[in-house]
Amino acid sequence: MNFTALDFETANRSRSSVCSVGVVEVTNGIITNEYYSLINPVQRFDSINCSIHGIYEKDVQSAPTFSEYWPALKEQLENKVVIAHNASFDMGVLRASLDAMYGSYPTIDYGCSYILAKKAFPSLHSYRLSSIADMLNIPLKHHQALDDARASAKIVLEIGSREEVTTIEELHNKMGVTSGRIYPGGYRAASGARKRVSTKRSSFYR
Repeated sequence: MNFTALDFETANRSRSSVCSVGVVEVTNGIITNEYYSLINPVQRFDSINCSIHGIYEKDVQSAPTFSEYWPALKEQLENKVVIAHNASFDMGVLRASLDAMYGSYPTIDYGCSYILAKKAFPSLHSYRLSSIADMLNIPLKHHQALDDARASAKIVLEIGSREEVTTIEELHNKMGVTSGRIYPGGYRAASGARKRVSTKRSSFYR
């Protein structure tokens, strides 16, 4: 299974206020590379956001801005399958940040570990990243971007293993999930509206 997991943290309610990013590359079902950077959003930091992720304005004074960091991030994401937990947020952050710098969108197909977890574990009371990580015994410092990306990757790998598939495309098809896509000029949201192809219940319930 090959994909790249992504997580952003933001300084305030604006989705263009990226203050950190975590990226985890998975190759043949193994985590092979991890990247983390603080980002200077050149925007105010709201106290509620700081209380969630623990990043403050003083921490990013020497960090690159999003436009400065984008070439490296683009290389990590473009033409890859990207996974995020609640991907609508992270892909919205990416689009808003590119819009703010008047940059064109790359072509990225993406999936959502939140949507996949809802399909795989339909009886859970919560699908927060921390709840699923706890259930699967995945270590997590929640709202630390690299930890969140790593946990999202491990959740998808675990679901893939339980469903006995070897690619994200197979996993999406089996779970009845439609991948999302951003591309130059537009985007399409990921969806879990389709029914599962197989009626076999996940091995979690066997």
